Amino acid sequence: MKLLRRCLSAADTPSRCRVPPLPLAGMKPVLWFFAVAALMLAGCERSAQRPDPRPAHSHHHEPPHGGTVVVLGDEEFHLEVLAHPDEGRLQVYVLDGHMDNFIRLPDASFDLVLRAAGQEHRLTLTAARRRATGEEVGDTALFEGQADWLRGRTNFEAELPMLKIRGREYRDVRFPFPEGNAPEHAH
Repeated sequence: MKLLRRCLSAADTPSRCRVPPLPLAGMKPVLWFFAVAALMLAGCERSAQRPDPRPAHSHHHEPPHGGTVVVLGDEEFHLEVLAHPDEGRLQVYVLDGHMDNFIRLPDASFDLVLRAAGQEHRLTLTAARRRATGEEVGDTALFEGQADWLRGRTNFEAELPMLKIRGREYRDVRFPFPEGNAPEHAH
């Protein structure tokens, strides 16, 4: 304020009215670039971002192993079912609602009822140990079952009689294999 009053007074010479140099005056061009870029980014708003081209109702997630998707409840959780017909083996991974994270269960096993060629079979899927992820029986997201009658089978109807995940029970969940029960995930 004193400087402004002195500059406005007629008695002061122009040399006294000089504004002190800004601290940015000695900055190198590279620093100027970053300073300007930071200011520009700080002024950007979210509304300036491009809108998502997918429809608002789209809810599509990819299974991590390319298997068949089984939705549990209102997409609270998913199962990913993989068949290995040459070995007569089935693998089931338990995943979260977005299929981003594996959900470890304390269960030692659960059953699937499979129907194929007019016959019904109960397959017990047991908890699998995976050293790479530190999963053990009683703390795993992978369950496996094997049966000779599964050899060569690539299509069947399946039913999950009951599975409890984090306090929620899912009962009588039916799905065709390899289609699954989520239309957007059909193979």
